[in-house]
Amino acid sequence: MTGLLRTAYDGPRGPRLAVCDRRCDKAWGVNGRRADNASSIEFDQDDDIVYLADGETGTAPRDPGTYEGGQAKPFHPDRHNKWCLRECERCSVVEAGEAIRIHDFAHRQYNQPWKHDGAVEAWIETGETYRP
Repeated sequence: MTGLLRTAYDGPRGPRLAVCDRRCDKAWGVNGRRADNASSIEFDQDDDIVYLADGETGTAPRDPGTYEGGQAKPFHPDRHNKWCLRECERCSVVEAGEAIRIHDFAHRQYNQPWKHDGAVEAWIETGETYRP
């Protein structure tokens, strides 16, 4: 798949690859992305949430007000920083031997999809495996 930003780095347990779709305009951060309580009708659990799809969120702020290691959301989609790795909901961190894939926010993302009929774990698959 083309268009993905890939940054290789050495993590505490070995080589890692950060991967994202370069859609910083839709990156709210895991603590800032609009979500609904998915359990409000079916379940009574506060930790059962659904992150809204890109078409439901509008444009993310340039600075969502969250910081990781003193670093904010980047203003350009050509490099990853600590905010991307730890806060960005669009960034996946892949270990050696794992499939390279990212969440597909064209669809709602449930943190507990097994509780909801019709909920799917939507991924953009590259068909590649990370081999450092």
